[in-house]
Amino acid sequence: MRTINAIFLSIVLISLISCENPSPQTVENKAQPVPNRIPPNEFVATLEEAHSTEEVLSNNAISFDLRLVFGGREAFNGTVTSRTDSGKIKLKRKSDGAEVIFDGEKYFIIPDTAKWRGARSSIFTWQYFFMAPYKLNDPGTKWELTGEKLISGQPHKTGKLSFEAGTGDAPDDWYLIYQNPQDSTMAGMAYIVTGGGTSQEEAEKNAHAIYYRDYQELSNGISISSNWDFYNWNKEEGFNGKPIGTAAVSNVRLLKEEGDVFELPKGAKETVD
Repeated sequence: MRTINAIFLSIVLISLISCENPSPQTVENKAQPVPNRIPPNEFVATLEEAHSTEEVLSNNAISFDLRLVFGGREAFNGTVTSRTDSGKIKLKRKSDGAEVIFDGEKYFIIPDTAKWRGARSSIFTWQYFFMAPYKLNDPGTKWELTGEKLISGQPHKTGKLSFEAGTGDAPDDWYLIYQNPQDSTMAGMAYIVTGGGTSQEEAEKNAHAIYYRDYQELSNGISISSNWDFYNWNKEEGFNGKPIGTAAVSNVRLLKEEGDVFELPKGAKETVD
């Protein structure tokens, strides 16, 4: 399991300080078998059921359009495609057609002349925020049930997701998951970003959260949040202030076969940014 990288997300949320209806569709093909996943507790079990996790993970890949806005400025507008196990990921930018591809080991920019600030970090950040409901029971995850907490005065069951040492890029990160009382989907996710020399204690002073709203059903009944709001967050107040950013998700597609979507074309440039 990979957790989001610290440097790029901090730049986005600090320095940058819509909404579209999804056009859901699926690609019919033969499903792949899903390994037996025993939820660690009832909280995770009900979240996975609400998000049809087993059905989503029976597909090889998932693709969606994403538009991110922070402080009135567009941070990303394009398409995200990911293997459902996060083994390979691709971002394609709408403005110029530039792509960033993670092939499972390395990171590439296409074409080699394209400029993409924080490419390595962004490819995991935005993909993880979308895939979070399907990664609650990944290897290396640990859970602490944290009781009910409020969003807009309404109590929500919560659980804290953390990681075993050596898990992903930032095992000191944690996520606090809020569950919708009505349908058991993920209502929100608070998070910290460590790494780059930032301690967990320091990261907790600059915590943020996403509010997942406007759930829509794909043709097969899978629920997808079509709009996200980003907030500042702290332990005492939870979500606080006005949104500092928004995201719109549309055109969600489940792919039984990934085809050549992650193949590297000639001229792909490896990057460490």
